[in-house]
Amino acid sequence: MKKKKTGLFTYLKKYKLKVAIYILTILIFNAGNIFVTIKLADFITEISAGHYRNAVIAGALVVGVTLICRALYFWSCHIFVTVRSDLSYDIQLDLTKQFFKIKTQTFGNVKSGDFINRVCYDPENALDMLDGVLDDFAKLMSFTITTVYILFLNVYIGLILVAFLAVLFILE
Repeated sequence: MKKKKTGLFTYLKKYKLKVAIYILTILIFNAGNIFVTIKLADFITEISAGHYRNAVIAGALVVGVTLICRALYFWSCHIFVTVRSDLSYDIQLDLTKQFFKIKTQTFGNVKSGDFINRVCYDPENALDMLDGVLDDFAKLMSFTITTVYILFLNVYIGLILVAFLAVLFILE
């Protein structure tokens, strides 16, 4: 008899397109935020230099990209909430089905509250962990892009940043 595969990724297969879109929108959102930071620096530089036309263009880009980033963020949140809700439902349904297969003797040995907690809270805990992993992944990608950009602009400052972050990582 073949054992059925279980785990969170088994459930995610059903929603892989939505999860991929979610990750893509978060990456675009983070890239947009990096772009906005760079353009804000350009905006300040142009105003300081007295190039007001270029400053207006940089400012317009900042506003436009910020609005697009906010829209992407809200859309990604909607996707995540939808997928999270559907995943939670699927997991709870499978857990409930599995409980009906348990022998009656087991119900006598285990408190009924334990079963209820398993059905209600275990899927949510797993999905909270997934949310954290996806969020950390997006932050790591954003951080990596920013670090590479800083290294490209100035190798010495980039190396100082990498060394500083390595120390922080070790201390944490």
